[in-house]
Amino acid sequence: MRNSRHCFATHLLESGTDLRTIQILLGHRSLKTTARYLHVSQHQVRATASPLDSLNLTRTPSKK
Repeated sequence: MRNSRHCFATHLLESGTDLRTIQILLGHRSLKTTARYLHVSQHQVRATASPLDSLNLTRTPSKK
């Protein structure tokens, strides 16, 4: 079972809290340390939209 710091950090991340704020709340000097406490669910990964999906990649004929 995960400890309460892992759950705290993960819930903050899933609710949209930025990494720097989580780092400060956990009292870490390094983001690498904070990253060890974060667990991203597969549901959250699948639900994240790719910025590439909004690009219009259709080719337009070149004008000569």
